[in-house]
Amino acid sequence: MPLLNKKPIGRREVPPNVKLTDKVYYLEASNEIFTNYDEFFERMIQLNSTLFSCEYTGKTGLTYFEALESEKQAMKALGNFPPQLEQSILFLVRNYLCRGRFEDLLNDVSLFMKDRYFIGEECSYVDGTQRIPVRITGVHVLRDWQAESGNGKDPQIPPPEIFRYSLEFIEGNTHPDADLEDDFEQSLFDHTCLHRARSVASKPKLKLFLKNSCVVRKGRYDIKEKFISDIDTLTWESACGGPPPQFPQTPMLQRGRQPKAQNAVPSTSSTPTALEGTSTNAEGVFCLEPLWKGCRSLQR
Repeated sequence: MPLLNKKPIGRREVPPNVKLTDKVYYLEASNEIFTNYDEFFERMIQLNSTLFSCEYTGKTGLTYFEALESEKQAMKALGNFPPQLEQSILFLVRNYLCRGRFEDLLNDVSLFMKDRYFIGEECSYVDGTQRIPVRITGVHVLRDWQAESGNGKDPQIPPPEIFRYSLEFIEGNTHPDADLEDDFEQSLFDHTCLHRARSVASKPKLKLFLKNSCVVRKGRYDIKEKFISDIDTLTWESACGGPPPQFPQTPMLQRGRQPKAQNAVPSTSSTPTALEGTSTNAEGVFCLEPLWKGCRSLQR
């Protein structure tokens, strides 16, 4: 539903006293009925004004009809997002990322996915000029890798060269060389032999997926409540595999100026401090007599 002032546009209810013989004005775009032409005309003007935003992409400055089309395209893109990538990305966001800015979250996930493939993911095996649809059946690590301690400013991600992948052909596909087909599923391949289509997980599509899968919770982006029960049953090995990465933690900062700490201990006495050259009486009232005497002596 297109948003107006960040809220779903309210649809007018059919007046309860409308009769079948009454003259009404039907607005097909919003599926509304009006008994007054002026109200019908005002609604039509509103729907054609650039006051709306897309619920899924957050794009603003749209008419009602443009926002509807934007939501339609967004839903289509989300429907084509690979389920296995969804699982791995949501597990990463839930357990390894702590970002208060959405752009930082998007960059971390995009960097992690670059030249990285996951168990169950469907991609293409590149053989010369041919691309054969395959499925990742296993992730193998050639050597140990650990994140450097003390480096908390930049993401630390295992290099793609330490991974090898076992593959299987997706149903209906075979190796072009029949003699090599039997050994294919027994072999291991590096990331340069594989290809993930840009249309599958491009950065704009990844941004759309994260926007509709994450919310801000406790100062950081976390996955929505409806995903938590499924994602919390996963482990790193089942979701991603290999040595885990290390990302900077930059939660959302609290807005507003914080009060400065008081260095001096406040006085507990309610009596004002006397100025130099003055005195106080028993009731704590300032007396200027010493200063006055000094002035009279100077005049003499």
